[in-house]
Amino acid sequence: MPDVDDKWRNRLHYGVIEPEVAQWYGYRPPADLLAPAAVHKVVDAMRRRDAQLPQDASESAERCRQQANDQLTRNATAGFAKPNSLKSSTYDAAQRNPEVVDGFRRWSACMKEHGRLYRSPVEAGDDSRWSARAEGSRPSDGERQTAQDDVMCKEKTNLVAVWFRAEKRLEQKAIEANASYFAKLKAANNQYLRNSREIIRGP
Repeated sequence: MPDVDDKWRNRLHYGVIEPEVAQWYGYRPPADLLAPAAVHKVVDAMRRRDAQLPQDASESAERCRQQANDQLTRNATAGFAKPNSLKSSTYDAAQRNPEVVDGFRRWSACMKEHGRLYRSPVEAGDDSRWSARAEGSRPSDGERQTAQDDVMCKEKTNLVAVWFRAEKRLEQKAIEANASYFAKLKAANNQYLRNSREIIRGP
């Protein structure tokens, strides 16, 4: 099994892209590969501790968390629906970019050479033979081999680099078109950091 470290980030945004991940996990890596191990360690410890608390203590802990959140976000509120919406729209738009469409065509031709009939990596990842597989269950040899061919064809056609550049251009345009919103978001983030520092310093 490959080592888990924090250099592997944002997995699966362009489908499986790492030979080791494809070989071991196919198209559905476990959750601890999708975020830094340190994050999972903290979250798991919190959940174990909360599960051991009696109901009144658990309710008290939840109130404390809410108070802490109120202090951290004081004068630092900003909606995050817009970035999520923009990210989704630019991701979809990138797949319609002519360079990406051509990249999909070349990737599909490469996959066909290996007996895999998919129009795009998205379609390959959504194949019901593995998309419905229970999380944490072992992938079939067919899934792992298909994922490895997928990665190999991405590398052969330079698809991820082409896809990334197209999406980056679209994201930059979206940021420029929503400059006022992102300025407010930056200001809110700076206020959040100031609140955090004040809490750490204490009274």
